Amino acid sequence: MNTDDTFFPLPDQDTFLRKAVHSVTTGEQFCTCPDMYHPAWSCLKALGIMHHLYYHAPALRRIITPLICRNAHILIAGAADDCSLRLLSKIAGPVPVRFTVADKCRAPLARVKEVGKQKKIEVNTFHGNISSFTSDLPWNLVFIHYTLTFMDARARLKLMKNLVAGLAPGGAVVCGVVLSNMTTATLDEAMIRRKADQWISQIFAKIDTVFSGHPHLLPKIRKMVTSYRETFPHVYLNQPDHNTLVKEFSQAGLKVAEYCDNPGAVLQPDDIPIPPLKSEKPIFVLTRE
Repeated sequence: MNTDDTFFPLPDQDTFLRKAVHSVTTGEQFCTCPDMYHPAWSCLKALGIMHHLYYHAPALRRIITPLICRNAHILIAGAADDCSLRLLSKIAGPVPVRFTVADKCRAPLARVKEVGKQKKIEVNTFHGNISSFTSDLPWNLVFIHYTLTFMDARARLKLMKNLVAGLAPGGAVVCGVVLSNMTTATLDEAMIRRKADQWISQIFAKIDTVFSGHPHLLPKIRKMVTSYRETFPHVYLNQPDHNTLVKEFSQAGLKVAEYCDNPGAVLQPDDIPIPPLKSEKPIFVLTRE
């Protein structure tokens, strides 16, 4: 499935598959997540899932281009892989900028270092808790894509306050989020687990097809994706709605400068199972209040 934008096109299936195989084979060396999240994420991309950043790219290009200044210091707060770095570097174009990518896991940071070296991108990495990460240089731009999805309200607020403290005058936070569009009365752990079980059975069939050329990796991939499935109750039950998240931003000292509702929203092909519950995926542009 292709996006309509050629600026940051969706890679072909062979590219996704090659990256997934590399991620799985090196995952045990670098990924410190108990659910082996990063190799699992790469595998899901090869299955045709989790392509949201590519669909968001046209909107992000429009939003971020005017926020990038010469010698800008750009923080990518949380990274599943190298995709955010490649997109922001492409948006910056010939404008000289400095990137820092921060994550609690070494797996995406190892990939970021490889890509930085290959593409001659000036990038530093920070391994640790991004909620306590500080820098001698203030951030002109902070980019967060789905990192807040994996945090509860307390952790989200702590992270946002830390980012506000590090923002340069006139700096901005561009934040892609996953928002719940279900009521708490509808959402319960038992229901999520039932949906997740249905999802994993579809995924296993897809794994066997897509990774058929790598039979020695199939048990490992199944195990990784099963561990990822176990995160669903925590993730979905902690997703805020729009109003809740805006209040949290305000508590951290941020105001919404722009809101982009579900940019690049697409339907997955019929033969690719999406994660078990649908959510809204907007982009916020935030500045100091």
